[in-house]
Amino acid sequence: MDFMSFVASLATNAMAAMGALPDAEKHGMPKNRQMAHEYIEILAMLEEKTRGNLSPEEEKAMQRILSELRMAFVQTS
Repeated sequence: MDFMSFVASLATNAMAAMGALPDAEKHGMPKNRQMAHEYIEILAMLEEKTRGNLSPEEEKAMQRILSELRMAFVQTS
């Protein structure tokens, strides 16, 4: 697994915890906003700690993913 695959898996888990993925609850992933928030905070920490060590494409992807997750989190409030 590479770094961006790891980031994508965390982002997917965050979306599932928000209830933003189709059929997430059917597959045993109940909504849990606190857990979604924790995943977003982990990703934000990774963005901060890896700053300057990622390729430009990876940095843009991290920023985009975090932005989308934060917007989705607010929309699911």
